Amino acid sequence: METREGGARAWRLDADGGRLVDLGAVQGLRGKQVTALAIDAEGKLWAGVFSGTYEGSLYRYDLLDPKPLSEQDPDVVALPFGVLSMAVSCETSLVACGTAGGTAELVSMELCTHLASWDVNQLCSGEVPAVPAPAPSLSSAA
Repeated sequence: METREGGARAWRLDADGGRLVDLGAVQGLRGKQVTALAIDAEGKLWAGVFSGTYEGSLYRYDLLDPKPLSEQDPDVVALPFGVLSMAVSCETSLVACGTAGGTAELVSMELCTHLASWDVNQLCSGEVPAVPAPAPSLSSAA
């Protein structure tokens, strides 16, 4: 009997042979359910996961790094609930996630940190949630 292990595998296209080559399991995602993937304008791969007991995380990999995804040590942002959906905005440098716990989570793309969490019921009721002040940019910090 086969079981579902979760995780993700990295592949590359062999242009000469016209076939996909398996590069192995993507570091950090083994045993997790990958529920959302996005690539930002800077060549970062964002993977949203659901970890079985409602916990979730975002993993950020560098697609421009010559090291394969299976060998990279990704940046990780822990979230209170499993990720169900994700949107990446390069204009605002933010990642927004919808979670299994009924929350909307906001993550800084530049700093790879969790910024804020809102209960969806609060958002639907018309209440205006507090928005955190933007974190200083790494490039502008002196």
